[in-house]
Order: sequence, then structure tokens, then C-alpha cells
Amino acid sequence: MRQKLPLVILVAAMGLLQTASSALAHHSVLAEYDSKNPVTLHAVITRVLWINPHTFWYVDTKNADGSIKHWQVEGPSPAEWRNAKVTRDLAGKPGDNITIDVIVGKTMPDRALGHKFTFPDGHVIQLKMNEREGTTVATPVK
Repeated sequence: MRQKLPLVILVAAMGLLQTASSALAHHSVLAEYDSKNPVTLHAVITRVLWINPHTFWYVDTKNADGSIKHWQVEGPSPAEWRNAKVTRDLAGKPGDNITIDVIVGKTMPDRALGHKFTFPDGHVIQLKMNEREGTTVATPVK
């Protein structure tokens, strides 16, 4: 019995660690981003990544002094985009102009969560955010 007790404790500890890491892997949007101060970016896309668990737009904006600011704009998972009938082609490509309404990162001011993407051809992709739960859902507007 004495030899089995450390094994039981080890298995229980591993189970707790697994549960904790899963809970931390899915983060609250409101924990990372400041929803009280939305910003509109008029930008040029430099890169688009569709990698689970999120999508990312890397965009450049011009500051008032003419300098360039590089942004990383996070979106929902590729699966959420597909469920909303949004394809990679609709999401833009490097060189495209884009207007993105975002909320900026609380600790990383060059990182943001995009919630409305407007493309030069007029199509708009809107994310609906559940502020209570800190989750988003992608829906095409046009």
C-alpha cells in the first residue's frame, strides 16, 4: 500500500495540471483587451495568418508624424470564420487596404482584437462580442 500511495498522488497531480493548463489555454478577451477604448485602424495588410486557435492580421498604420506603426490584430479561430462563410480570400491579403475597428491590448499597445473588418470592395466582417463571457463570434455583414 505504501508504494501505491505516491503513484496515486502523482496521477492526481497530473490530472490537476492537465485541467489547469486547459483552462488557461482559452483566455478571456476582456482580460487581455481594453473594451472601453475602441480604436479604428486605417491600415495596409502585411500578413494574414490562419492558425488555430486564432487568426491574425499584421497591419501597418501611419502615425501623425509619418512614421509607421506595426500592429498584430487578433481574430477568432479559423473554424469560426469558416462557420460564418468567411474564406481566406475574403479576409484580405498583403498589400490590401483595410479599416479595422479594434480594442487595444491592455499590456501590449501594438496588439489588438479586431471586431469589425472593412475592405476596399465594401465587404464587412463583423465580430459579435459577448462581454460577459469574453468570447466572439464571426458574422459576415455584406
